[in-house]
Amino acid sequence: MSGCDNGEVQLWRAFQMAQATAIERIEAELELEGLPAQLGWYDVLYALHSAPERSLRMRELAPRVVVTRSWLSRVVDRLEAEGYVCRRSCPSDRRGAFVVLTDEGVALLDRARASFEAAVHEHFGRHIPDLEALRAMLAAINAPQSERAV
Repeated sequence: MSGCDNGEVQLWRAFQMAQATAIERIEAELELEGLPAQLGWYDVLYALHSAPERSLRMRELAPRVVVTRSWLSRVVDRLEAEGYVCRRSCPSDRRGAFVVLTDEGVALLDRARASFEAAVHEHFGRHIPDLEALRAMLAAINAPQSERAV
């Protein structure tokens, strides 16, 4: 085991704990507003809203949200049951389907947006003194391996 005396492991753990705490607090605020207290729901709706024609194939949606593929299938099933998304077959691939944001999904996203943004600010953004520096660090971490400086 290589030595991590420089505090990277402790910083990693603090990052994980901060993320879990912020998510828990943001979800609690959404629930108080009578909104679905699942950030994953918001994440899926937002990704679809940002897509051309508010529609993505599951394989296109998966990398745009921060969940496992099996969880994504379950949340899309629940969103579909609630009428926030629907599935449409793909004419060029009979095995494939598009997940499409419905007007009800747009309305839910619009209702949730202000509460979500305020909660993100309260439990995340206001604690970051240099958002641009953090943005650059996260971009470097999220860059594909082939693009990272060696």
